[in-house]
Amino acid sequence: MSLKNDTYQMLEKELQRNPGNERIRAAMIRYYKMKLELLDKIIEAHEEHSTNKQYKQYESQI
Repeated sequence: MSLKNDTYQMLEKELQRNPGNERIRAAMIRYYKMKLELLDKIIEAHEEHSTNKQYKQYESQI
């Protein structure tokens, strides 16, 4: 899975043109934080789904 999309690639190009620009660096960090939050939510939803599925299987065995 690639974590770089058009937005991040644009930020990388901007940073190459303006290497000392802290606003661009901050935007890149915010971008990765948002990606991490999204991945955390996906993992949480998957774990919750797996737990519910295991519980239902357990109930059907009783």
